[in-house]
Amino acid sequence: MNTHKLKNNFIIIILLLLAFSCRQPNEVSIRMMNSKCKVAIANSISLDSIAIDTNFIKVDEENLAKLLPEIVDITQWNIYFYGKRKMGKLRTFSLLLSNGENKVLRLVIVKGKTPICNIEVAGNNQLEGYSYNLSSNIVDDSTIVTRKYQYLQTDEPAETVDANDSIITIYRLKIDGNYTIVKSDTISIVPQSIVPDDGEYSDEIFYYNGNSPARWALAGIKNPRAFKDFYMQFRNMVKLNDKDQIANYINYPLGSIKDESDFVKNYQKIFVPKIREAILGQKIRQLYRDQRGVMIGDDQLWFKEINGKYKIVLLK
Repeated sequence: MNTHKLKNNFIIIILLLLAFSCRQPNEVSIRMMNSKCKVAIANSISLDSIAIDTNFIKVDEENLAKLLPEIVDITQWNIYFYGKRKMGKLRTFSLLLSNGENKVLRLVIVKGKTPICNIEVAGNNQLEGYSYNLSSNIVDDSTIVTRKYQYLQTDEPAETVDANDSIITIYRLKIDGNYTIVKSDTISIVPQSIVPDDGEYSDEIFYYNGNSPARWALAGIKNPRAFKDFYMQFRNMVKLNDKDQIANYINYPLGSIKDESDFVKNYQKIFVPKIREAILGQKIRQLYRDQRGVMIGDDQLWFKEINGKYKIVLLK
């Protein structure tokens, strides 16, 4: 009886050892990250929020080499498990890379037990003769917005970094864990995370053509500040030609535009240069409104608040 029991236990142990040996290195890493990550990844990620805790568990380089293919010489970095969070149906882990004064935080996107991709979301490092600082905002379960400041490496004291020197990248995660990128490296972008000062938000008494705008309530806008916040983000979407996101703010059908897919397909024909110039050049302080809604440019586009959401109701 005991012999039979010992034999069964021996078989179970052998099977467990075989199962463990069949694990892929990445699966072992993900399992370890699940148990060792101590920090919940916040919505805003910057160098200020990153600290190397001696209690963090240093990562086995062999197990994580495939997780970080972008790092050319991974042996030059100390790598630590850092934080975790869920993004929709996906799991997200962060790995902290440390090398002297340089720190980099990368998010590893995981579906099931399989790491799909990783994204750099914070840090300071050197890149092709430039130094940079990187910070990020996780906007929702599918959107990560990163902002990278770049400046030349010189022996002179570093000048104050201007917001116009930043590069904005928007990552849109798909359900399979991969992502699409919307990127701008122009100098005149207004990032989503930046809120203009009160001077920008103060309404002017007269519009540029001498007309006086009506009350916001007459235009159907319940919260003027909320609309202005929205428009700053919308202007950024147009700057980046983020047509998938813009498509969410149209009241369909609109003229010959039937639905979102129709808009995305014909985006270049619809948002012609004059329309984009009107949107990008529109000053928040001079948003004209009347009973028709809020006008952008010189009658090129009109917004209205419909069921609590801002929608384009007229596009010329």
